Amino acid sequence: MIKTQTVNFNGEELTPVIGQYANGQTSIQLNDSDGMAYMTASVAIEHEMVQVGPDDVIIKNYSENEGILPELFYAGIIEEPHRAFSYNFVTLYVCKLR
Repeated sequence: MIKTQTVNFNGEELTPVIGQYANGQTSIQLNDSDGMAYMTASVAIEHEMVQVGPDDVIIKNYSENEGILPELFYAGIIEEPHRAFSYNFVTLYVCKLR
C-alpha cells in the first residue's frame, strides 16, 4: 500500500511504501521520485524483544536515518512515538501508523 503523502528528507521528496517484514511487523520503505528505494525508515525486532501492535511501526532515527522520525510525523505517516526503547546501543521508537 502506498500512502499519498510524501516525505521531504535531505532535499528529496520521498514516497512511503508501507509493507510487512517476515515476522509480521510493519515496514516503511521510502522511494525517490524515480521509484527507486532511497531508505528504509523502519526496523524489525523479534517479538520476544518488544511487543508491537498491528498498527505499530518501529522507526530507526539514527545514523543515515537521523531526522526521519519528525519528517514522517509532519507528513502524517505516523503518530508521535508512544514508546522508545534501547536496542544495541541505539534508541528505537514505536509509533502508530496514521
